[in-house]
Amino acid sequence: MLGLLALFAFSIALATVCVASLYVITKHRRFSHLPGPPLSSFWFGHLPLIRDFTASGRPLSQLWCDLYVTYGPLYVIWMLQSEAIHVCDAAEAKRLLQNAESVIKHHRPYAAISFAYGNRFMGNGLLTQLDHRKWELRHKLLSPAFHKQNLINMLGSFNDVVDGFIDHIRDMSVQGETVSMRDMFPRLTLDIIGKVAFGLDTNECRECSVTSENVRIRRTMADVLSSIGEYYRNPLTWYLPIYRDLWRRASRGCDALRSTGRRCIMQRKRDIVDRGEYGNDILGCILKAAARDRDLVVDDLIDEFVTFFFAGHDTTGVSLTFALHELLVHDDIKQRVINEADRIFNGKTRLSPSDLSSLTTLSCTIKETLRLHPPVVSLGRVPVSDTTMCGHYIPSRSYLSLRFDVIHNRPDYWSHPVEFNPDRFLTLSTEGPLPYFPFSGGPHVCLGKQLAEIEMKLVLSKLFHTFTINLAEGQDVVESYEELLLTPKSPVDCTFKCREKWPRSKQD
Repeated sequence: MLGLLALFAFSIALATVCVASLYVITKHRRFSHLPGPPLSSFWFGHLPLIRDFTASGRPLSQLWCDLYVTYGPLYVIWMLQSEAIHVCDAAEAKRLLQNAESVIKHHRPYAAISFAYGNRFMGNGLLTQLDHRKWELRHKLLSPAFHKQNLINMLGSFNDVVDGFIDHIRDMSVQGETVSMRDMFPRLTLDIIGKVAFGLDTNECRECSVTSENVRIRRTMADVLSSIGEYYRNPLTWYLPIYRDLWRRASRGCDALRSTGRRCIMQRKRDIVDRGEYGNDILGCILKAAARDRDLVVDDLIDEFVTFFFAGHDTTGVSLTFALHELLVHDDIKQRVINEADRIFNGKTRLSPSDLSSLTTLSCTIKETLRLHPPVVSLGRVPVSDTTMCGHYIPSRSYLSLRFDVIHNRPDYWSHPVEFNPDRFLTLSTEGPLPYFPFSGGPHVCLGKQLAEIEMKLVLSKLFHTFTINLAEGQDVVESYEELLLTPKSPVDCTFKCREKWPRSKQD
């Protein structure tokens, strides 16, 4: 009897392997006409190649650039049995981003941030909404709140938060502390988003002086994002009971963030009913527009609350970190930024919209930073019907990965692409598709683009006008790694020394 059972089990296992092998062979043949490196493993695809490359300490973007040089602007990579067709051509990337109805978002990258281990995180917010029609309606509702004039009207709030940050850095400099800017900048940008978008005084930069509820926003966001990162690295975390603690951490974080959003939104709704005050922030603009949309429920607004905090603080925070580091290792450009900031401030403590527009060198520096270090290095898209790209037939429902990191480093697009040269943006030709996608493109271009630009200009100009900044020992080279965002590996530790007497902000 035992022999028969063993034979039966062996037969079932053999049949399963044969069926799985046939499936793998069929799927590989579907894309066999596309260029790409030889498979490292029949079952694991190119994962061994990726593992060996990253083990050597080189950034993954370098592998994609090397494969572009070998196989051209379109090649296929296999992650286990899932294809990823890398698109490294600017014209094709622009075409895909423009055709939002015929080339849709792929559910794979967005599922984990929509619901983190079954817990509603961003839900059906603007970033995670896969239905283009529904996305279009939500975008139409939210976009007026991010109009340039609205953001200009909020410039006082921007200045308030940045002034408080400058005071905090001054206090740390007096005590001779070394500051990790990789940690400090995301805290600052969270404070800015909290104040400008929702009227919240999160005070993350002065974590020790605020209530535990405010401190929890940054910490719980980090908990949820780290658990999502674990899922991207190992999808089995979703199924195996040994990751129960990870599930609980994600659940607690999602509940805490969404509870904070609910309280904020309901309090504002009460203010509107009691005093007719919408508030001079993005939430007020949204609620004013939402008053005409009865289909928009509180959970939809909470989705956007979480989305704004996720998409608006870490992306700008890491970009500020990279920009500061690039300036500190390029003395000539740094001095030009300092001279420009000194000329614009000229005895003032706050900048006007026209002042921000006059920061030409700093503006080019930010653009060049985003070219070399785009926070989002790729986007996933799916054609709903068969198409042709770069001369190759692409079957419908294929997974396309738009590789912005490769496009931003192609030598036929950019002269000396690995060189940090902000001046290239002074004379960059705009004929044809611009090979530059730090904020995506097409209808889905980042809604907070102008908000991020205002933040970065304001923060960096005030920092360099107020302080002499130096990198701590061992921080001259900053490598990066890819998780949810492109992030610096090192803390970018800096020391600050006041250049001159600077009046403390009214917040003190």
